[in-house]
Amino acid sequence: MANTPNRTSTTGFCISKQKVTKGDIAQLCDELKTEFGVDYDFVPEKICEGGIRMTSWPDMKSTSGYKTMRFATSGKKTSGKWPWITETDPLPAWRDQKQQGGDLIFEPCDKILFYKAFYGAPVWTSNEEKLLATVFTRIGFNCRKVSKSKSRDKQLATK
Repeated sequence: MANTPNRTSTTGFCISKQKVTKGDIAQLCDELKTEFGVDYDFVPEKICEGGIRMTSWPDMKSTSGYKTMRFATSGKKTSGKWPWITETDPLPAWRDQKQQGGDLIFEPCDKILFYKAFYGAPVWTSNEEKLLATVFTRIGFNCRKVSKSKSRDKQLATK
């Protein structure tokens, strides 16, 4: 059997929560940094469907490379819209909103994560996916696999 190269994009797991606010997304970014480690940075992504961008990691070789987990529709009802982000770093304002509940983004939220790696960034790994699930669960999201197919799991790097 031929060795298949790691793909630069693949589906992740499904996430759901009754409502998601900017404060929740700020908390998610902060907790991802804590779980992954000090050499990692996460920010809300400036993209219409929404997502979280990993902007730094250990042994980062390219300043233009980045990894992202985007919020794709799952086919179930999700109301709301990802906010248009104009700030270089929206996290300080979004963190402040956590104290007051924050501006609503999705209610309810039922999304599929879609992992991508751009401009030489390493592909997402199965260990990173486990860390993602740990953090999403910790802050109140329900996480479930998209499919029982093992072929999707083979698209993640094994490091």
